[in-house]
Amino acid sequence: MGEKPLLTIAIPTWNRAPFLRLTLAQLRQEMARVPNGKVELLISDNCSQDETASVVEHFTQSGLSVHYTKNQENIGSDANIAQCFNLAQGKYVLILGDDDLFVDGALDILLHRLSDNDYGIICLRSYGFELDFRKEYPGGHGKDKTFKDGGKFLAAIGPLMTLISSCVINKKLLSSVDALQFLVVIWYRCIW
Repeated sequence: MGEKPLLTIAIPTWNRAPFLRLTLAQLRQEMARVPNGKVELLISDNCSQDETASVVEHFTQSGLSVHYTKNQENIGSDANIAQCFNLAQGKYVLILGDDDLFVDGALDILLHRLSDNDYGIICLRSYGFELDFRKEYPGGHGKDKTFKDGGKFLAAIGPLMTLISSCVINKKLLSSVDALQFLVVIWYRCIW
């Protein structure tokens, strides 16, 4: 078995083939600049009934290395996200929404940051777009800030913490955690 990837980009999806097609097209472009084995691309299909499987097959046949899992039944969005985290082999994990994209060159910048230091969580700057993510890009770069205090970090990133596509998590900090266990805890708390 070879060296583990530095980053796993894990995409949970369900019946959103057109969005996934755009995301994979941009990832293929970004991954062309990345050395083999540095990034693991994982897709967890939550039993889609649309063209999701054929979209993934198209990209794998064109050379994009993808670990594709299709659930036999829809396990719910939260469990699919947790499954993505559990399946990830990289040192860092980014759960990327199937409709979220890297700005041109951003993956390379992220990988350099991850290679240079040992972080717990990295929060990426995000923005919304309507039609063309390149034309609507607000420009500029976020300022790098490093926090040693978790409370100050959470205060600084605010609501971005809830956008899964913004948070790159160091998986070794949670290596003994089964992300699926939290679904049961939440369910029990709702009942009582």
